[in-house]
Formats: sequence, structure tokens, C-alpha cells
Amino acid sequence: MVSISLCREENANQKIKALWEKDGLGDCYKLGRNVTLSIGDRSSTESLLSLCRVSACLDDEELLNMTMAFERRGEKTSQQTADGLVPQLAATLSRRPFSESNEIRAMEILWGVTLENLSMYATTLSEDEQLLMSKRGRGEWWRKSWNILLGGMRGRRKEQDSNVRNAIITRRSEKRVIQHFHNLASTCLGFLLRSDEIIDFDEYQYLLAAQIGNEEPLLVNG
Repeated sequence: MVSISLCREENANQKIKALWEKDGLGDCYKLGRNVTLSIGDRSSTESLLSLCRVSACLDDEELLNMTMAFERRGEKTSQQTADGLVPQLAATLSRRPFSESNEIRAMEILWGVTLENLSMYATTLSEDEQLLMSKRGRGEWWRKSWNILLGGMRGRRKEQDSNVRNAIITRRSEKRVIQHFHNLASTCLGFLLRSDEIIDFDEYQYLLAAQIGNEEPLLVNG
């Protein structure tokens, strides 16, 4: 489980800005909204994608089309989504795709947000995997992580090794979740931006729905 913060840029349509600020948390330009994620959790994933789709709307017409699609599905907004995510409208208004162009921009937003989150770590996911595969952990990667996580703290070696390993495991778990959603965005963009054939949007929605409920992480080396 990991939190990803989404903060609107200042080119937002005022109606979209109002949707974000229905949560009462204040200026969405200054304060990001956190989305707590875990792989295979359909509710939080759909909420995250809804936020991205609302953010990806370019004008009032597209926002209206999204709202009409929402109403046709017979869905309802709520004061708080099942996973506790706010803002209530932006997080529930488009939990399913409604147009190809919006979906491309939404996945570009998700791709960028997850990449930014991954860049905040001093090590990559593959480096953490290498660290944990080492039995004694006295190589270059271990020393790098030792300095980052413990800042040169001294004490009993066995206890220190255990603390470092646990910290790496926690850090790796966070990265796996973020990497999963980064790769989900990459996979969706790869499907939507294919130039060699006409995109079957119904097929895309089916594949996305299947992936959202998949508890297996969608990972590549990183």
C-alpha cells in the first residue's frame, strides 16, 4: 500500500477545479490529494483513474460528456468512496473510461505522477531486489543503502543488518505498487496509441477492467 499525491496544475478549467475542491480541503493548486493504493484493490484503482480522467478534461464540453456517461451508467457520487478517498466527485465521476482521447491524457497523467514518485527514491526497484538477494550484503548496493537508510548509525552488526533489511523490504513493497501503476499506464498508452490499426475501445475497456482486478503486480525491471 502506498499513497500517491495528485495536484492539479493551474491550467485547470474552473468547473474541474470546483470538482476537486468539493472535498473541502482547499486550493487544489497548492494542496495535493492523496490516493492510497494497493495492487488488486479495484475500488482505490478506479478512484485514482477517475481523478486522472477528470484532470484530463480539456473543456466544458468534455466535462459534460463525462458527466452524461456517468449518468447513463446510473452511478451515484457519494460523500466518501469505499476506500475513504476524496474529493467525492472527482474520485467517483469517471471510474470507467468514456472517450479515447480523454483516456490517453488520463494515462499520461498517471504515467507522469508515478514516474515522479519513483524518482523520489534514492535506489531503483531492481537495486533493492539485488540487495535482498545478497546473503551477507556487503557489496556496493548494501553500502549505498546502509548510508541512505541509517546515516552511518553504529551498533551491533546483527541488529543493524536486520533493521536495514526490513527497511529495504518496506521500500521495495512501496516501489512495487508504484511501478505496477506506472506500468499499467504504459501498457494502456501502448494499446491506445497504436498506429498500425484502428483502436477497439470496447476491447480496451475490457482489458483494463480485467487488469484492475488482477492481484499479480505488473512489473518490469526498474
